[in-house]
Amino acid sequence: MVDSIHLIKTENDLSLENIRKVRSFSARYISGDVLTSYLIHLKRVRLLSLVSCNLKELPQEIGELIHLRYLELRNIPVPELPETLCNLYNLQTLDLEGCEKLSALPQGIHKLINLRHLLMYTHHRTRRASPRILRVNRSLDIGRIQSWKRSK
Repeated sequence: MVDSIHLIKTENDLSLENIRKVRSFSARYISGDVLTSYLIHLKRVRLLSLVSCNLKELPQEIGELIHLRYLELRNIPVPELPETLCNLYNLQTLDLEGCEKLSALPQGIHKLINLRHLLMYTHHRTRRASPRILRVNRSLDIGRIQSWKRSK
């Protein structure tokens, strides 16, 4: 059984049949189509790390990774996160550092009741944070974030 997979600039050369039991998946510089083809097979993944991937949007299928505990989306040029991200009720860490185009978090972000660490940079387009997520989750550690706004 493969426990961990790391991809760098890979375009569909990994066998998809053996990745259902993978617990850790890390990818750099892959496209959205390749990512989507992997996400639908990663049923037990607990750690997903996507760094500098060329994505215009994060696939909706990310919300099906219900065992996910750590999600790293570093240097991803997406303007928003899909609402399906809020289905990840086991998520403990959401790392959005370097996502400079990200201007909003999903409306249902408060549903992530196990979220303990939210890491992201502040930039000029964000507004003051709604305290809604903090009321739901008082132990949330907001690292390197001064403000954010919810999607409309």
